[in-house]
Amino acid sequence: MNTTVLSLRKTMNIKPQKPYNFRFTILKPSHFPANDVIFDHDNLWKAMIFNEQLVGVQIKSIGKFENPQLCISIYSANEMEKSIIEKIVSEWRFRCGVDMNISEFINCFEQDTHLQSSIHAFRGMRPCTTASLYEYIMIGILLQNTNITRTISMMDGLLRAFGTRVRFAGKEVISFWTPETMYNTTEEQLRKLKVGYRSKTIIRVSDYFYKNPETEQKMRNLTNDDLMKGLQKIYGVGPATAGYISFDVFHRLNILNHISPWERRIYAKILFDEDDATQEQLIKYIEKRWGEWKMLAAHYLFEFWHMQQRTREQLLEKKSKVEKKDV
Repeated sequence: MNTTVLSLRKTMNIKPQKPYNFRFTILKPSHFPANDVIFDHDNLWKAMIFNEQLVGVQIKSIGKFENPQLCISIYSANEMEKSIIEKIVSEWRFRCGVDMNISEFINCFEQDTHLQSSIHAFRGMRPCTTASLYEYIMIGILLQNTNITRTISMMDGLLRAFGTRVRFAGKEVISFWTPETMYNTTEEQLRKLKVGYRSKTIIRVSDYFYKNPETEQKMRNLTNDDLMKGLQKIYGVGPATAGYISFDVFHRLNILNHISPWERRIYAKILFDEDDATQEQLIKYIEKRWGEWKMLAAHYLFEFWHMQQRTREQLLEKKSKVEKKDV
């Protein structure tokens, strides 16, 4: 795989709505790791195709929670028009949720019995994905019916086969493939990369986005109901996936219509100290307690649970290594 070197075109600072937690907004405890993005401390590197141009984006946090500021740098192989650079910056303002005001949520619920610990840990975190809608759905397809290790392996194979390796700001990143690239690919080619039955879905979804390139931008202006209906018109997107997308990609903080069985067990333990609860019980409780902030509240609870699980796993691993040394 050849490497394309990108040059710096523009650097500018932007001020998010405070409080803003860059680290946990970008890199959540439950995040999916992939080679198309790098996060290191307070820096993000992401390659993308924008307006048919290969672009590198570096975002660095140079402020604090209560006085946030981000430095965004745009890289490309060729000179770019000012209007295109402005659109790229605008796109990342949206993806990173910098103009989202969640101060009311923090002020109202920082002493809430259920949310107190998570708000203390993640204060200023908001929905965000570095992926486009198309990329997000592609990742979702690869996550179906398998484990994270297998998904990472499939993603790595696809990126190496169809992505473009770029170097900018001292890092190498592989840009995601485009819908057009996958539209012109056969199921046989994909099966050789060991994605199995997913090959058909990948091509079908890519066909939709290739023929409807403005889908994501148009959906940003839809009402909640129309957004959910529109998402479920995309092949393979059901109510559960549409719910995840509405929050992560479109930042709708008040859509909570579906909770999967495995998530129900997590929320039941957090909220009721029970092993399980019905979807209806959980949604009713969450809506009554947190109202229009219900999905953001659920997000804080879920990510805090995930962080605790990871901490326990790390402690157990450390304990196991110590015990082996003592034997």
